[in-house]
Amino acid sequence: MCGNIPTQNGNDTPIIIGMSRGRRPSALTLKFGKKIESLRKKRGWDQADLAAHTGIERGHISEIENGKRMINLATLQKLAKGLDTSMAMLLRGL
Repeated sequence: MCGNIPTQNGNDTPIIIGMSRGRRPSALTLKFGKKIESLRKKRGWDQADLAAHTGIERGHISEIENGKRMINLATLQKLAKGLDTSMAMLLRGL
């Protein structure tokens, strides 16, 4: 692997998209968040339902959907599994 990959809070899991809380969302995090929200609503779920299917706290899901939260690969994997899709599909078009 070339170069350093930034990590969240010193963990070994790389940050793949996001902003620190309290900062303005980027175009990338907003687009990703809208994709998650769209897939959730397509299933007729509210954020609590998605939280139950993914093991991710509802508040965290809200921040993801609003582009205000960084996600790592573990979170991406949980979202993909909970939404019955692939990680690649969630990232496609970003």
